[in-house]
Amino acid sequence: MFSNGVNLPLSSYNNMNNFNNNNNMSSGGLYPGNSMNKMPFYYNDPKAMQMASALEDPHAQDSATPRRRIPADLSELTELIEINANELQFDVEIGRGAYGTVYKARWCGHEVACKKFAKEDVDTTKAMQFIKEMQISSKASNHPNIVRYYGFCQVPFCLVMEYMDGGSVQEYLRHDKPQSIQISPLQRIIIAKQAALGIKHLHDHKIVHRDIAARNLLMKDPRKGELHVVVSDFGMSQILNEEPYIATYTTVGPLKWMAPEALNEQKYSTKSDVYSFGITLWELLTGQEPYADVDPVNTAVEVLVSQKRPKMYETIPPKIQKLMKRCWDSDPNTRPDFAEIIQILTKFIDRAQKQQKRKQNDSDDDD
Repeated sequence: MFSNGVNLPLSSYNNMNNFNNNNNMSSGGLYPGNSMNKMPFYYNDPKAMQMASALEDPHAQDSATPRRRIPADLSELTELIEINANELQFDVEIGRGAYGTVYKARWCGHEVACKKFAKEDVDTTKAMQFIKEMQISSKASNHPNIVRYYGFCQVPFCLVMEYMDGGSVQEYLRHDKPQSIQISPLQRIIIAKQAALGIKHLHDHKIVHRDIAARNLLMKDPRKGELHVVVSDFGMSQILNEEPYIATYTTVGPLKWMAPEALNEQKYSTKSDVYSFGITLWELLTGQEPYADVDPVNTAVEVLVSQKRPKMYETIPPKIQKLMKRCWDSDPNTRPDFAEIIQILTKFIDRAQKQQKRKQNDSDDDD
Protein backbone atom coordinates (compact mmCIF):
# COMPACT_ATOMS: atom_id res chain seq x y z
CA MET A 1 0.00 0.00 0.00
CA PHE A 2 1.27 3.47 -0.80
CA SER A 3 1.34 6.15 1.89
CA ASN A 4 -1.81 7.67 0.44
CA GLY A 5 -3.70 4.42 0.98
CA VAL A 6 -3.85 3.31 -2.67
CA ASN A 7 -3.35 -0.40 -3.31
CA LEU A 8 -1.84 -1.80 -6.49
CA PRO A 9 -2.39 -5.49 -7.38
CA LEU A 10 1.31 -6.34 -7.39
CA SER A 11 3.42 -8.33 -5.03
CA SER A 12 5.46 -5.31 -3.94
CA TYR A 13 6.60 -1.86 -4.95
CA ASN A 14 10.03 -3.40 -5.58
CA ASN A 15 8.47 -5.57 -8.26
CA MET A 16 7.16 -2.40 -9.88
CA ASN A 17 10.62 -0.85 -9.93
CA ASN A 18 12.07 -4.09 -11.21
CA PHE A 19 9.69 -4.08 -14.10
CA ASN A 20 10.33 -0.44 -14.84
CA ASN A 21 14.05 -1.08 -15.17
CA ASN A 22 13.65 -4.20 -17.28
CA ASN A 23 10.70 -3.25 -19.46
CA ASN A 24 11.47 -4.03 -23.10
CA MET A 25 7.92 -4.64 -24.21
CA SER A 26 5.51 -2.13 -25.71
CA SER A 27 5.45 1.38 -24.30
CA GLY A 28 2.70 0.42 -21.88
CA GLY A 29 4.67 -2.56 -20.61
CA LEU A 30 3.71 -5.92 -19.11
CA TYR A 31 4.68 -6.96 -15.65
CA PRO A 32 6.61 -10.24 -15.73
CA GLY A 33 4.54 -11.57 -12.83
CA ASN A 34 4.45 -15.11 -11.49
CA SER A 35 2.71 -18.21 -12.69
CA MET A 36 -1.06 -18.30 -12.39
CA ASN A 37 -2.16 -19.56 -9.01
CA LYS A 38 -5.60 -20.45 -10.23
CA MET A 39 -6.81 -21.47 -13.68
CA PRO A 40 -10.00 -19.83 -15.01
CA PHE A 41 -13.04 -22.09 -15.30
CA TYR A 42 -12.78 -22.64 -19.04
CA TYR A 43 -9.37 -24.30 -18.67
CA ASN A 44 -11.19 -27.42 -17.51
CA ASP A 45 -11.03 -28.69 -21.07
CA PRO A 46 -9.49 -32.18 -21.57
CA LYS A 47 -8.41 -31.37 -25.14
CA ALA A 48 -6.75 -28.17 -23.99
CA MET A 49 -4.94 -29.94 -21.16
CA GLN A 50 -3.78 -32.66 -23.56
CA MET A 51 -2.37 -30.05 -25.93
CA ALA A 52 -0.67 -28.18 -23.09
CA SER A 53 0.99 -31.38 -21.84
CA ALA A 54 2.12 -32.25 -25.36
CA LEU A 55 3.85 -28.92 -25.64
CA GLU A 56 6.07 -29.72 -22.67
CA ASP A 57 6.98 -33.19 -24.01
CA PRO A 58 10.41 -32.88 -25.67
CA HIS A 59 9.65 -35.96 -27.76
CA ALA A 60 6.33 -34.66 -29.07
CA GLN A 61 6.13 -34.64 -32.85
CA ASP A 62 3.57 -33.13 -35.15
CA SER A 63 0.96 -35.79 -35.69
CA ALA A 64 -0.14 -36.66 -39.16
CA THR A 65 -2.97 -34.18 -39.13
CA PRO A 66 -5.39 -35.21 -41.85
CA ARG A 67 -5.55 -32.81 -44.77
CA ARG A 68 -8.80 -30.96 -45.14
CA ARG A 69 -10.21 -29.11 -48.09
CA ILE A 70 -9.06 -25.50 -47.90
CA PRO A 71 -11.50 -23.10 -49.61
CA ALA A 72 -10.23 -20.59 -52.15
CA ASP A 73 -11.75 -17.87 -49.96
CA LEU A 74 -10.65 -18.37 -46.35
CA SER A 75 -13.65 -16.38 -45.13
CA GLU A 76 -15.69 -19.49 -45.97
CA LEU A 77 -14.12 -21.32 -43.02
CA THR A 78 -16.71 -21.51 -40.26
CA GLU A 79 -14.57 -23.05 -37.50
CA LEU A 80 -10.96 -23.41 -36.44
CA ILE A 81 -9.32 -26.39 -38.12
CA GLU A 82 -6.19 -28.28 -37.12
CA ILE A 83 -3.39 -27.54 -39.56
CA ASN A 84 -0.44 -29.73 -40.47
CA ALA A 85 2.86 -27.97 -39.77
CA ASN A 86 4.29 -28.88 -43.16
CA GLU A 87 1.57 -26.78 -44.80
CA LEU A 88 3.02 -23.62 -43.26
CA GLN A 89 5.85 -21.57 -44.72
CA PHE A 90 7.09 -18.94 -42.27
CA ASP A 91 8.41 -15.65 -43.60
CA VAL A 92 9.41 -12.55 -41.62
CA GLU A 93 8.58 -11.66 -38.02
CA ILE A 94 5.96 -8.92 -37.94
CA GLY A 95 5.19 -8.52 -34.25
CA ARG A 96 5.32 -9.78 -30.69
CA GLY A 97 2.50 -10.13 -28.19
CA ALA A 98 2.12 -11.12 -24.57
CA TYR A 99 2.20 -14.84 -25.39
CA GLY A 100 3.86 -15.28 -28.74
CA THR A 101 5.67 -14.02 -31.82
CA VAL A 102 3.74 -13.23 -34.99
CA TYR A 103 5.09 -14.11 -38.43
CA LYS A 104 3.95 -13.45 -41.94
CA ALA A 105 3.47 -16.86 -43.55
CA ARG A 106 1.84 -18.81 -46.34
CA TRP A 107 -0.63 -21.62 -45.85
CA CYS A 108 -1.74 -23.67 -48.85
CA GLY A 109 -1.21 -20.70 -51.16
CA HIS A 110 -2.85 -18.17 -48.84
CA GLU A 111 -1.05 -15.25 -47.22
CA VAL A 112 -1.64 -15.50 -43.46
CA ALA A 113 -0.21 -14.46 -40.12
CA CYS A 114 0.97 -17.09 -37.62
CA LYS A 115 1.35 -16.53 -33.91
CA LYS A 116 3.63 -19.02 -32.20
CA PHE A 117 6.25 -19.38 -29.50
CA ALA A 118 9.45 -21.37 -29.43
CA LYS A 119 9.20 -24.80 -27.84
CA GLU A 120 11.98 -24.00 -25.38
CA ASP A 121 9.90 -21.10 -24.01
CA VAL A 122 6.82 -23.23 -23.37
CA ASP A 123 5.50 -24.26 -19.98
CA THR A 124 2.01 -25.40 -19.07
CA THR A 125 0.93 -21.94 -17.92
CA LYS A 126 1.96 -20.30 -21.19
CA ALA A 127 0.49 -23.15 -23.17
CA MET A 128 -2.84 -22.82 -21.42
CA GLN A 129 -2.85 -19.07 -21.97
CA PHE A 130 -2.19 -19.63 -25.66
CA ILE A 131 -4.93 -22.25 -25.85
CA LYS A 132 -7.28 -19.82 -24.14
CA GLU A 133 -6.62 -17.35 -26.96
CA MET A 134 -7.50 -20.08 -29.44
CA GLN A 135 -10.75 -20.77 -27.61
CA ILE A 136 -11.69 -17.09 -27.45
CA SER A 137 -10.82 -16.47 -31.09
CA SER A 138 -12.95 -19.44 -32.09
CA LYS A 139 -15.84 -18.04 -30.06
CA ALA A 140 -15.87 -14.50 -31.45
CA SER A 141 -13.76 -13.99 -34.58
CA ASN A 142 -16.66 -14.13 -37.05
CA HIS A 143 -17.00 -10.35 -37.41
CA PRO A 144 -15.55 -7.96 -40.02
CA ASN A 145 -13.79 -5.91 -37.32
CA ILE A 146 -12.26 -8.84 -35.43
CA VAL A 147 -9.16 -10.50 -36.87
CA ARG A 148 -10.18 -13.87 -38.32
CA TYR A 149 -8.58 -17.04 -36.99
CA TYR A 150 -8.42 -19.96 -39.41
CA GLY A 151 -6.79 -22.79 -37.52
CA PHE A 152 -4.09 -24.04 -35.18
CA CYS A 153 -1.05 -26.26 -35.22
CA GLN A 154 0.09 -28.30 -32.20
CA VAL A 155 3.81 -28.66 -32.94
CA PRO A 156 5.03 -25.99 -33.37
CA PHE A 157 2.13 -24.58 -31.42
CA CYS A 158 0.69 -21.67 -33.37
CA LEU A 159 -2.50 -19.95 -34.40
CA VAL A 160 -3.07 -19.19 -38.07
CA MET A 161 -5.00 -16.00 -38.68
CA GLU A 162 -5.87 -13.29 -41.16
CA TYR A 163 -2.93 -11.24 -42.45
CA MET A 164 -3.55 -7.49 -42.48
CA ASP A 165 -1.09 -6.02 -44.96
CA GLY A 166 -1.32 -2.48 -43.60
CA GLY A 167 0.16 -3.42 -40.24
CA SER A 168 -0.84 -1.84 -36.94
CA VAL A 169 -2.60 1.49 -36.67
CA GLN A 170 0.13 2.57 -34.25
CA GLU A 171 2.64 2.57 -37.12
CA TYR A 172 0.61 5.23 -38.91
CA LEU A 173 0.20 7.33 -35.79
CA ARG A 174 3.92 7.30 -35.00
CA HIS A 175 4.78 8.20 -38.61
CA ASP A 176 6.48 4.89 -39.30
CA LYS A 177 4.70 4.82 -42.67
CA PRO A 178 5.52 6.95 -45.73
CA GLN A 179 3.83 10.36 -45.78
CA SER A 180 1.84 9.27 -48.85
CA ILE A 181 -0.26 6.93 -46.72
CA GLN A 182 -0.77 9.00 -43.58
CA ILE A 183 -4.34 8.91 -42.30
CA SER A 184 -6.53 12.01 -42.00
CA PRO A 185 -8.28 13.18 -38.79
CA LEU A 186 -11.65 11.95 -40.07
CA GLN A 187 -10.15 8.59 -41.04
CA ARG A 188 -8.91 8.26 -37.46
CA ILE A 189 -12.47 8.63 -36.19
CA ILE A 190 -13.59 6.01 -38.72
CA ILE A 191 -10.87 3.69 -37.39
CA ALA A 192 -12.16 4.29 -33.86
CA LYS A 193 -15.70 3.41 -34.93
CA GLN A 194 -14.59 0.17 -36.61
CA ALA A 195 -12.61 -0.76 -33.49
CA ALA A 196 -15.67 -0.02 -31.35
CA LEU A 197 -17.79 -2.29 -33.55
CA GLY A 198 -15.30 -5.11 -33.05
CA ILE A 199 -15.08 -4.61 -29.29
CA LYS A 200 -18.87 -4.50 -28.99
CA HIS A 201 -18.95 -7.88 -30.75
CA LEU A 202 -16.55 -9.26 -28.13
CA HIS A 203 -18.68 -7.87 -25.32
CA ASP A 204 -21.81 -9.34 -26.88
CA HIS A 205 -20.03 -12.71 -26.54
CA LYS A 206 -19.10 -12.03 -22.90
CA ILE A 207 -15.43 -11.44 -23.71
CA VAL A 208 -13.37 -8.60 -22.26
CA HIS A 209 -10.27 -7.78 -24.34
CA ARG A 210 -8.06 -6.21 -21.61
CA ASP A 211 -5.43 -4.88 -24.04
CA ILE A 212 -7.13 -2.31 -26.24
CA ALA A 213 -4.57 0.05 -27.78
CA ALA A 214 -3.58 1.34 -31.21
CA ARG A 215 -0.87 -1.33 -31.47
CA ASN A 216 -3.58 -4.01 -31.35
CA LEU A 217 -5.64 -2.50 -34.15
CA LEU A 218 -4.60 -3.87 -37.53
CA MET A 219 -5.59 -2.52 -40.92
CA LYS A 220 -5.55 -3.34 -44.58
CA ASP A 221 -3.22 -1.20 -46.69
CA PRO A 222 -5.31 1.99 -47.10
CA ARG A 223 -3.91 2.51 -50.61
CA LYS A 224 -5.79 -0.58 -51.79
CA GLY A 225 -9.31 0.55 -50.96
CA GLU A 226 -11.52 1.68 -48.11
CA LEU A 227 -10.30 1.63 -44.54
CA HIS A 228 -10.68 -1.78 -42.92
CA VAL A 229 -9.61 -2.17 -39.30
CA VAL A 230 -9.73 -5.22 -37.04
CA VAL A 231 -9.17 -5.73 -33.33
CA SER A 232 -6.42 -8.28 -32.71
CA ASP A 233 -4.39 -10.04 -30.01
CA PHE A 234 -6.59 -11.92 -27.55
CA GLY A 235 -3.62 -13.06 -25.47
CA MET A 236 -4.91 -11.21 -22.41
CA SER A 237 -8.64 -11.56 -23.09
CA GLN A 238 -11.00 -13.23 -20.64
CA ILE A 239 -14.48 -14.71 -20.74
CA LEU A 240 -16.80 -12.98 -18.29
CA ASN A 241 -19.48 -14.32 -15.99
CA GLU A 242 -22.11 -11.99 -14.58
CA GLU A 243 -19.63 -10.29 -12.24
CA PRO A 244 -16.49 -8.38 -13.30
CA TYR A 245 -13.50 -10.64 -13.90
CA ILE A 246 -10.93 -10.48 -11.10
CA ALA A 247 -7.41 -11.46 -12.14
CA THR A 248 -5.88 -14.20 -9.97
CA TYR A 249 -2.29 -13.79 -11.08
CA THR A 250 0.24 -10.98 -11.23
CA THR A 251 0.57 -10.60 -14.98
CA VAL A 252 -1.35 -7.45 -15.79
CA GLY A 253 -1.84 -5.36 -18.87
CA PRO A 254 -0.05 -2.31 -20.24
CA LEU A 255 -0.44 0.17 -17.40
CA LYS A 256 -0.94 3.33 -19.42
CA TRP A 257 -4.17 1.98 -20.93
CA MET A 258 -5.55 0.31 -17.79
CA ALA A 259 -8.64 1.49 -15.94
CA PRO A 260 -8.24 2.60 -12.30
CA GLU A 261 -10.27 -0.34 -10.99
CA ALA A 262 -8.01 -2.73 -12.92
CA LEU A 263 -4.89 -1.06 -11.52
CA ASN A 264 -6.20 -0.91 -7.97
CA GLU A 265 -8.30 -4.05 -7.57
CA GLN A 266 -7.52 -6.14 -10.67
CA LYS A 267 -11.19 -5.87 -11.67
CA TYR A 268 -11.89 -6.17 -15.39
CA SER A 269 -15.23 -5.69 -17.08
CA THR A 270 -16.65 -4.33 -20.31
CA LYS A 271 -16.32 -0.90 -18.69
CA SER A 272 -12.58 -1.34 -18.17
CA ASP A 273 -12.38 -1.94 -21.93
CA VAL A 274 -14.30 1.33 -22.39
CA TYR A 275 -11.63 3.14 -20.37
CA SER A 276 -8.86 1.64 -22.51
CA PHE A 277 -10.79 2.62 -25.63
CA GLY A 278 -10.91 6.22 -24.37
CA ILE A 279 -7.11 6.24 -24.08
CA THR A 280 -6.85 4.64 -27.53
CA LEU A 281 -9.18 7.28 -28.97
CA TRP A 282 -6.81 9.91 -27.59
CA GLU A 283 -3.93 8.03 -29.24
CA LEU A 284 -5.75 8.10 -32.55
CA LEU A 285 -6.55 11.81 -32.44
CA THR A 286 -3.15 13.01 -31.23
CA GLY A 287 -0.83 10.45 -32.79
CA GLN A 288 1.06 10.36 -29.51
CA GLU A 289 1.88 7.77 -26.88
CA PRO A 290 -0.18 8.46 -23.75
CA TYR A 291 1.87 9.91 -20.90
CA ALA A 292 5.00 9.73 -23.05
CA ASP A 293 7.07 11.66 -20.49
CA VAL A 294 6.16 9.40 -17.56
CA ASP A 295 7.16 5.76 -17.02
CA PRO A 296 4.37 3.16 -16.73
CA VAL A 297 4.67 2.63 -12.98
CA ASN A 298 4.47 6.31 -12.09
CA THR A 299 1.65 6.73 -14.58
CA ALA A 300 -0.33 4.08 -12.71
CA VAL A 301 0.28 5.83 -9.40
CA GLU A 302 -0.77 9.23 -10.79
CA VAL A 303 -3.90 7.78 -12.42
CA LEU A 304 -4.94 6.34 -9.06
CA VAL A 305 -3.82 9.12 -6.73
CA SER A 306 -4.32 12.26 -8.81
CA GLN A 307 -6.82 10.96 -11.39
CA LYS A 308 -4.29 11.88 -14.07
CA ARG A 309 -5.51 11.62 -17.66
CA PRO A 310 -3.90 12.45 -21.02
CA LYS A 311 -3.61 16.12 -21.94
CA MET A 312 -6.50 17.42 -24.01
CA TYR A 313 -5.72 19.47 -27.15
CA GLU A 314 -7.83 22.11 -28.89
CA THR A 315 -7.36 20.24 -32.17
CA ILE A 316 -9.56 17.43 -30.84
CA PRO A 317 -13.22 18.15 -31.73
CA PRO A 318 -15.29 19.08 -28.64
CA LYS A 319 -17.73 16.18 -29.09
CA ILE A 320 -14.83 13.72 -29.21
CA GLN A 321 -13.23 15.36 -26.17
CA LYS A 322 -16.47 14.87 -24.28
CA LEU A 323 -16.62 11.21 -25.32
CA MET A 324 -13.03 10.60 -24.24
CA LYS A 325 -13.65 12.12 -20.82
CA ARG A 326 -16.74 9.97 -20.33
CA CYS A 327 -14.80 6.85 -21.34
CA TRP A 328 -12.03 7.44 -18.83
CA ASP A 329 -14.26 8.50 -15.94
CA SER A 330 -13.06 7.02 -12.64
CA ASP A 331 -16.49 5.51 -12.00
CA PRO A 332 -17.04 2.53 -14.34
CA ASN A 333 -20.81 2.90 -14.01
CA THR A 334 -20.81 6.35 -15.60
CA ARG A 335 -18.82 5.29 -18.66
CA PRO A 336 -20.81 4.72 -21.87
CA ASP A 337 -21.17 1.24 -23.33
CA PHE A 338 -20.01 0.48 -26.85
CA ALA A 339 -23.49 0.73 -28.34
CA GLU A 340 -23.57 4.39 -27.27
CA ILE A 341 -19.96 4.97 -28.33
CA ILE A 342 -20.75 3.65 -31.82
CA GLN A 343 -23.83 5.87 -32.02
CA ILE A 344 -21.82 8.99 -31.06
CA LEU A 345 -19.01 8.22 -33.52
CA THR A 346 -21.46 7.42 -36.33
CA LYS A 347 -23.23 10.77 -35.90
CA PHE A 348 -19.92 12.61 -35.85
CA ILE A 349 -18.68 10.85 -39.00
CA ASP A 350 -21.94 11.40 -40.88
CA ARG A 351 -21.94 15.10 -40.03
CA ALA A 352 -18.27 15.52 -40.99
CA GLN A 353 -18.74 13.71 -44.30
CA LYS A 354 -21.75 15.89 -45.17
CA GLN A 355 -19.70 19.00 -44.41
CA GLN A 356 -16.89 17.72 -46.62
CA LYS A 357 -19.33 17.05 -49.42
CA ARG A 358 -20.83 20.55 -49.15
CA LYS A 359 -17.37 22.12 -49.26
CA GLN A 360 -16.51 20.04 -52.31
CA ASN A 361 -19.72 21.08 -54.06
CA ASP A 362 -19.07 24.75 -53.23
CA SER A 363 -15.56 24.42 -54.60
CA ASP A 364 -16.87 22.85 -57.81
CA ASP A 365 -19.38 25.69 -58.19
CA ASP A 366 -16.60 28.27 -57.83
CA ASP A 367 -14.70 26.59 -60.66
